[in-house]
Amino acid sequence: MPTPTRATTDRFTSVGVENAYRTTFSKRPVLGEREVSTNDFPSDDFQLIQRIFTERGWEKLTHASPTLCVEVVCEFYLNIAHFNLDEHSITSIVRGTQIVVSPAVLRDLFDLPEVETPLYPYKGMEAPTKTAMRNLFVGLDGPKWTAKTHRLPLNHMLPQFRLLAKIVLTNLWPISRHTEITLERAYFMKFTFIKMSSSPIRQRGRL
Repeated sequence: MPTPTRATTDRFTSVGVENAYRTTFSKRPVLGEREVSTNDFPSDDFQLIQRIFTERGWEKLTHASPTLCVEVVCEFYLNIAHFNLDEHSITSIVRGTQIVVSPAVLRDLFDLPEVETPLYPYKGMEAPTKTAMRNLFVGLDGPKWTAKTHRLPLNHMLPQFRLLAKIVLTNLWPISRHTEITLERAYFMKFTFIKMSSSPIRQRGRL
């Protein structure tokens, strides 16, 4: 008897996807976003966090999203049909409706500015040195970030950058442990800190 390939409901694109939902995804929690109030950082040292969001036009990203439907979120990820690496877009099918998520869609949704000539990610020698990042994140009197060290412990960072790292890392890599920062993520942190007018970055979308 041939194995059926069609799902039993219109919620899934195949039997394999439906089985994955029932055995795995339906048992996993969905990590919701937390609202951040930039007014919660009144001291001068922490004003840099508020400045990053206001200068880059990211204020709407700090607002809590409407209550999510866990089943629909799971179905979206399970039914992903196509990744367009050139356009950084994802196409999925949710209950018979095709949904395309792209940087343009996220910009419109969150009123984000468009970056036409992004300078991030870095290319070649444009990347900042470990010394420059260490002086910014840790301070001149803090532990050195040597050539043999590939990770920087968060407890070595100045309080304001430790909090910024938590905000950035938790949103972009929510299931990772955030006790230290890798060189790649330090590059992203460094560019996030620089003024938008002098160093545009490619906007990273959230799902």
